[in-house]
Amino acid sequence: MSKDLLVSPISNEKRLLSYEEAAKLLCVAPITIRKWSSAGLIDTIKLGGRTFLTPEILNDFIAAGYRKANGRAK
Repeated sequence: MSKDLLVSPISNEKRLLSYEEAAKLLCVAPITIRKWSSAGLIDTIKLGGRTFLTPEILNDFIAAGYRKANGRAK
């Protein structure tokens, strides 16, 4: 089974997402996305002094198995 079939909860539409939009899709606070970005846990795209994410970045992050506070992979 391909990776795309296993994890594809977010549209692969080619668009840029703000921290706020990405946070809504992942059900976390925007500050969490900012902290993950600062810590190098999630990739971002810098464009014109602003920072963005893409649906593909979010899918890759989910597929990598980010961990909940209790340390277990989701």
